Amino acid sequence: MSGLQFHAEGARGIVLTRHFPAPPDAVFAALVTPTVIARWLGPPGWRPAEAVFEAHPGGPIRFSWSAPCGVSTFQGTVLDLSPPRLIRQVARGLPGCADARVEMEIRLSPDAAGTRATFVLTLDTPSGRNAAMDGPMPERMEARF
Repeated sequence: MSGLQFHAEGARGIVLTRHFPAPPDAVFAALVTPTVIARWLGPPGWRPAEAVFEAHPGGPIRFSWSAPCGVSTFQGTVLDLSPPRLIRQVARGLPGCADARVEMEIRLSPDAAGTRATFVLTLDTPSGRNAAMDGPMPERMEARF
């Protein structure tokens, strides 16, 4: 598996799976280092303006970008970390999810050629999940992630 696999799960869930040709420690670091996250998280053409990710339970998460339509911001909280295998967080304003509250669990597992990353997103409503699935989120994540 090399490309992004993206599918709905249940009424409120989205599951994304992708293989990275790097060990779990390196992938984990890319997912908790603010300056690295800011490079790949925002949509194309958006310039990072703020990047905060305090990698500890209760730590704040805040990213904003200068976008053609103004400034786009999302913020949240780290719920749990178990390096280099697990990150759990909750956020609002995630690009592609409008203003939906999103709980995200990221699981990393080693494989023969690097790391398999599984992202389980649970949105606060079925309509929020449907909006994310029907909008530009799948294409943007395939291009940037």
